[in-house]
Amino acid sequence: MANLLTNEAKKKLVRERKIRELVLSLGLLAVLLLIAVVLNVSLWLSFRIQKDIPIAKGLATSSPSSAPVNSIKETVQIKEKLSLLSKWWPNNTWSSVVAKVEKIRPATVKISQITGLLSEKDNTISLAISGQALGRQELVKFVDDLKKEKAFSKVDLPIDYLLSTAKGQFTINLEIKNND
Repeated sequence: MANLLTNEAKKKLVRERKIRELVLSLGLLAVLLLIAVVLNVSLWLSFRIQKDIPIAKGLATSSPSSAPVNSIKETVQIKEKLSLLSKWWPNNTWSSVVAKVEKIRPATVKISQITGLLSEKDNTISLAISGQALGRQELVKFVDDLKKEKAFSKVDLPIDYLLSTAKGQFTINLEIKNND
């Protein structure tokens, strides 16, 4: 098929096509940017609303007659547990115990999880520290250093973690001293 257009006309058509592609690309980019802004603003507003309404304020404004009996019992249980914790921890916080563990931890030991448990039966607070050590010697040294810390009354590393070849993974059980 023969093309009867001159070189100037071809260049003009190519330039117009590129301009149309550029305008279309910029338009699509503007639409995507607008969608992103709208979604982020709505997310920010939702977060802001949730941040401004404290849970305690919601509990204080609801009357006992309108609240379900279970939620009242749960609220009382939570308050009792918090008062028990405040009795045990008048001058300390959970973060201070975690900071002590982190200060003692050698660089060759990585902690992946710390779980706290308040036992109402015997009124003890226990921690379970899970992680991974490069070798058995580092793990034993870490446990010995934890035993020397005055904040812990009991430090237990089950012997099967030393005997197994589970790539250095461990769980140490700690019992925290009572401040009574």
